[in-house]
Amino acid sequence: MGRDRAGGGLVMMPPLSMRVPQLSKTRFLSGLQCEKRLYFESYYPGLATPFDAATRARLDEGRRVGELARRRFAGGWLVAHDNVHHREAELETRWKMADPSVPAVYEAAFTHADVRVRADVLVRAPDGAFDLIEVKASTGVRPVHEPDLAVQLYVLEGAGVRIRRAGLMHLNRDYIYMGGAHDLSGLFAITDLTDSARAMRPLIGERLALLRAGLAHGDPPLRAPGEQCWEPYECPFVAHCGAERPSRSFADPPNEGARDGIRYVDPAIHGALAGAAFPIHFLDFETFMPAIPLYAGTRPYETIPFQWSDHVLDARGELSHREYLHDGDGDPRRRFAETLIEALGAEGAIVVYTAYEERCIRALEQALPDLAPALAAVRGRLFDIHRVIRSHVYEPAFNGSFSLKAVLPALVPGLGYDDLAIRDGRLASVTYGEIVRGESADGRRAELRDQLLAYCQRDTLAMLELYRTLR
Repeated sequence: MGRDRAGGGLVMMPPLSMRVPQLSKTRFLSGLQCEKRLYFESYYPGLATPFDAATRARLDEGRRVGELARRRFAGGWLVAHDNVHHREAELETRWKMADPSVPAVYEAAFTHADVRVRADVLVRAPDGAFDLIEVKASTGVRPVHEPDLAVQLYVLEGAGVRIRRAGLMHLNRDYIYMGGAHDLSGLFAITDLTDSARAMRPLIGERLALLRAGLAHGDPPLRAPGEQCWEPYECPFVAHCGAERPSRSFADPPNEGARDGIRYVDPAIHGALAGAAFPIHFLDFETFMPAIPLYAGTRPYETIPFQWSDHVLDARGELSHREYLHDGDGDPRRRFAETLIEALGAEGAIVVYTAYEERCIRALEQALPDLAPALAAVRGRLFDIHRVIRSHVYEPAFNGSFSLKAVLPALVPGLGYDDLAIRDGRLASVTYGEIVRGESADGRRAELRDQLLAYCQRDTLAMLELYRTLR
């Protein structure tokens, strides 16, 4: 046993005689983020926090994008052997590379310098060379993508593969889906990163040596929690290391509260809240952002609203509730907008939390020009209670965050989300995606709809109770 000094916990150390585990592209990238993450992934993967539903959905979305991207290079061969059978996958890869009738190999497997990689697409080029294509479900090149491609190029060229070009294939943010089959040449763009990937070759070699040295050591690397716990991705060992996200600073909190470190509510908040005219609507939207556009006229990752909830408080203190959830068939935007306009009527303030609903309404105005005047009228009645709280309330229990999930339990004890199956917007988006893709039986579909309705209704109830508390 040994002590993980930076993390504070006791962990079992591997024997010093244990062979340093073979690296993969994924482990190499983990090591670039944090040497301790690589150590735990290599020796103690069971310490990782399991992926939540939203993370699994993001990975599934990436898999669907990758599968569609292969069709851009039709007629290729998908290597059947999985990562557990890497040697067999390499033999299958070489077999198909040697066949000139195969234009591309998907999930091609290689090993060099004791590093294993699987290339998303290897496209046959003239004169026996190949183009290396890495597929990402992003709309552009991110800094983390360059070492991802560079380590693949390092391994492939080291394994004797002649590479003409190395590029990143990603979704084209300017592509507009017109319905029917996707135009794959328009949906995907390829950014050539050959020169930058080759320029990183010395760095790749040096880094591999350092990572192996760290893995051969008897103790976990001494790395205190910091930004690397969250960037470029949240580390699955954050909980084990005891890392906590740094609190965000308050934006111009009332001086009295900030000075004394106690709750302070600026009396001027009453005047600010009085600007909300009755009947007061408390409005919340739920949206999803499919990577591959589903509806004509939309782009990759365009925000699609599919649900709204509206609690209404009249001048007598009487409360009512209305809601809409699209059935999952077809483009939700028109019916969403029509029902929203009808429910909100022409009078009263519409309380929202942040400017998110305003942005969604503006997008609907562009997508549905015949409804634009009515939507613009709705937008003109919006009243952002989030902005009021930021300007007039200081509460240490917010822990530096003004999100609804942080503010609600601090100001309205006893009202929260712990009793719900869906507790945040990311999971709501994932849940609706499951409905849209038809992955659930009828009973499960009805259950998911009930969960979505309960979550969105809780958001508007939360705003209502915040308003009542602050008044």
